[in-house]
Amino acid sequence: LSLLKFYQVRRKKNEIYRKRLEELIRKESPDVCISLFGKEFDFLPSLNISCKIIAELHFNKKFRENSYLSLHKGVLWRFIAKIRTRQLVKTSRKYDKVIVLTKEDLCQWNKTNNNVIQIYNPLPYQTQQTSELTNKSFISVGRLSSPKNYESLISAWSIVHNMYPDWQMNIWGDGELKDFLKNKIRTYNVEDSFILRGKTDRIDKEYLKNSAFVMSSRYEGFPMVLLEAASFGLPLIS
Repeated sequence: LSLLKFYQVRRKKNEIYRKRLEELIRKESPDVCISLFGKEFDFLPSLNISCKIIAELHFNKKFRENSYLSLHKGVLWRFIAKIRTRQLVKTSRKYDKVIVLTKEDLCQWNKTNNNVIQIYNPLPYQTQQTSELTNKSFISVGRLSSPKNYESLISAWSIVHNMYPDWQMNIWGDGELKDFLKNKIRTYNVEDSFILRGKTDRIDKEYLKNSAFVMSSRYEGFPMVLLEAASFGLPLIS
């Protein structure tokens, strides 16, 4: 698709989403609607609805800016990235509450907003079990997408593999870059030791099978996977 066509298609999809979401909210009449900073974040305050609206942000204040700059270079893209942050702040002021994860995030948001509160991520597992750290394997967990930066992890792993060929890297997750990463794995000739495992409903069991957790993300907020891995006694490499 051309750039113009891409934006036309995206705008049409956003309008459909906006219309259907407004219809659903008016039909269900909830007391509170919570946006997780998806596409609805930008238009939720303008809908003809009577409920309270809350936005819950997993990332820091400049996450849109960071996302742009992780993919594009140059003065123009830096300018566009800063505009996206300003748009984020402007829209966020229209919400009843914005929830962030860390006290540092709260400090940054308090410079521009008076509707922000902070709540830590909860630890999802309560377990007395920890990994025995005996298997020669690492684990990483996350969506196969650009922010997780698995392509750099594959490159780094090729060096580790040459030094320690009996160790293995297990990646749990799925996403739009699956085929791209498979090609990257073949390019670096690490098919036998760098494994894309797909999805699982029992990631707790997988943490216990490995001896360290690796996170290669370009940026993160307050990563649940680090909390999960630490709760199972895994050393953390980030």
